[in-house]
Amino acid sequence: MTRHGGLISVWFNDCVREAQDASRGGDHQAAIELLGDLAEECRAAARGGLSEWHEIQALWLLGVELEAGGEFSYAARAYGRIAKLHRAAHAEAAQGLGPAVAAAALSELRAGNLKAGVKLATEALRINSSHPLERQQITLLEGELAKAQTRLRRTKLRRRNRTASNKQMQRTRHG
Repeated sequence: MTRHGGLISVWFNDCVREAQDASRGGDHQAAIELLGDLAEECRAAARGGLSEWHEIQALWLLGVELEAGGEFSYAARAYGRIAKLHRAAHAEAAQGLGPAVAAAALSELRAGNLKAGVKLATEALRINSSHPLERQQITLLEGELAKAQTRLRRTKLRRRNRTASNKQMQRTRHG
């Protein structure tokens, strides 16, 4: 796959648009397949090309060599660029982490995986304190979390009651 610069964005946007059109038309399976293929192509392209990681490695090595040569101001520039790349990556990751964890939590809860869903929902709400989620997502998450916690409590109570009644039955049999 050899797409360069703006052509990558055009290609990517066209693929996304095609999947969204399929979804709007009610063909969710086609949208899923299109987006799955797109994710695989992006992953393959990332493996095949150089990334910011490579730039950071090269800059670090350059910085070390510049320091060894006494070129400290140039080394500072190299290390400064590394810091800038890391700050940008950190900001980007932090911005997307909360919504991704919240979406995973909602899906786990809706799938009936209450313990995993509660754990993820709690994490999403903790992330929300430093990187706010959309209000609508918070409201939905809090509502689903409350329902799941209620269901988990009921399940625990049923187990306790069942255990207690089994013990009572054993006492009456042996007594």
